Amino acid sequence: FCNSGAESNEAAIKLARRHAHNRGITDPVIITAESSFHGRTLATVTATAQPKYHKGFTYGGEMVRGFRYSPYNDEDALKKLVEEINTTPEEDAKAGRKRGLAAIMLEPLQGEGGIR
Repeated sequence: FCNSGAESNEAAIKLARRHAHNRGITDPVIITAESSFHGRTLATVTATAQPKYHKGFTYGGEMVRGFRYSPYNDEDALKKLVEEINTTPEEDAKAGRKRGLAAIMLEPLQGEGGIR
């Protein structure tokens, strides 16, 4: 049980990352949609693909690592991004790292982004 949507999303992010780790993925990536909103914890603000919510929370210009964003309702862009994420850059592979998709976190209707 969770007290809020942010707390449940935070738990889902942790679960996705742990599952990816158990599959040998050292650099897990979660895809969310542009104009999304997932909560107000640091990880869920990062998952929220809206720079206005990121202001004042970055470290060296970065939010929590491991999130990528795709346009909402653009199946081709999403497929291309999944393919890119599931390909580990050569220098990372040489260092023993493996990048891979941990989850796709989408809202059926975007409250912040509006109905499209």
